Amino acid sequence: AWSGTRATSGSLSVGPLSASSTYILTCSGAGGSIARSATVNVSPLPGTTAFPLRLSADKRHVEDQAGQPFLMVGDAGWALFTALTKAEAETYLEDRRQRGFTAIIVMTVGHLVNAPRNREGNLPFAQSGTGVYDFSQPNDAYFAHVDYVVDIARRKGLLLVMTPAYLGFEGGEEGWWPEINTALNTEAVMESYGRYLGTRYRAYDNIVWMMGGDYFAAETLPKTRAIVRGIQATDQARFITAHNAREQSGLAFYSAEPWFNFNTTYSKCQFAAQRSIEDYQRPQVMPSVFIEGRYENEGDWTPVCLRSQAYWPVLSGSTGSFMGNGQIWRFNSDWSSGLDSVGSRGMGHFAKLFKSRPWQRLTPDIAGAFLTAGRGVLGADYAASAVTSDGATGIVYTPSQRALSIDMSKIAGGTARAWWFDPATGTASLIGDFPATGTRNFTPPTA
Repeated sequence: AWSGTRATSGSLSVGPLSASSTYILTCSGAGGSIARSATVNVSPLPGTTAFPLRLSADKRHVEDQAGQPFLMVGDAGWALFTALTKAEAETYLEDRRQRGFTAIIVMTVGHLVNAPRNREGNLPFAQSGTGVYDFSQPNDAYFAHVDYVVDIARRKGLLLVMTPAYLGFEGGEEGWWPEINTALNTEAVMESYGRYLGTRYRAYDNIVWMMGGDYFAAETLPKTRAIVRGIQATDQARFITAHNAREQSGLAFYSAEPWFNFNTTYSKCQFAAQRSIEDYQRPQVMPSVFIEGRYENEGDWTPVCLRSQAYWPVLSGSTGSFMGNGQIWRFNSDWSSGLDSVGSRGMGHFAKLFKSRPWQRLTPDIAGAFLTAGRGVLGADYAASAVTSDGATGIVYTPSQRALSIDMSKIAGGTARAWWFDPATGTASLIGDFPATGTRNFTPPTA
């Protein structure tokens, strides 16, 4: 707001601007009055997203205000608000933007890894006499840092998928559930916290709220609903989703919630295709994103695993995929050396391929009408395929070399042009032009 009487010295923040604005200041005194104006022009970076996102016509994808499909090329930056300084956050987000990432998942208030205190030394909440964090007393200084980072992301065209209060694996101490599940933080308190978030962030149009956080139980639902009530009472209309435990989709527990309008798929890489197909085939139609799988530099990951859990979901009807890296999500002392990782480069290739094609019109070829042989069984070596409804484009992803039989008649027109695309290097090579009739076998080149 910019109105009313102001002090003759000092400063006033007008908050984040999503549109160009003109401000007029009138100064009056014994000698009369004089007015001056200043116009602030807001111009997003070229090629960035016109937020906020909205539902696409098919209800399975999202698009921006210009009608451009929004492919979620996501990175797990869970500890972004607590582990990094403002300058470091700028470095990280700019790196992700340049690599083609479009979305970052983050804890609004962290409870593990350099948390809950942020790098400026601020806690997110006051503490009671017993040491319990009081959600009715958010610390403006902590959230001012969050504001700053959210605005950096907005200007770079990056979506932030933010958990208001990450609950934690099995409701344990790595998350906020032990604090929320106390007599101090009642449903009324959690609703007031939701109102605080809604009021504070309603001007930021690059946010999707994500409830839960590696955990769902019947006892968590009342206070989750309370947070949502508070947000929706004060915020602009938004997509709201939820994050459960591994191998659990959001729709498994929140399908009856009127606020739940964006699904998440959480799986290991070997089950990523299966879980994505299951979510695509659910009777309740809404956008779905592969939110989390195996992390690079953690556990039994491989480069093929990282690639597969990106490509399988999109070819199975999802609106995008997230990757994670053990160095990055925690923002360890050596986090910057993980920016140019195998997984990061692979996600850049993934983004370029799908953005070069009408990916949002792809229909999963689950029954094998396009890829008639070579699919294999659902699992770590599954070959996924999809074709656009108009037959303009068909894509097959295989994690290993094998013969692929394609029904060429599923491609529109008399001739089909075929390409190989290497997801490890991002290089494409022309195979040739073929009649769009009959069945033809293709075998990928060796690595």
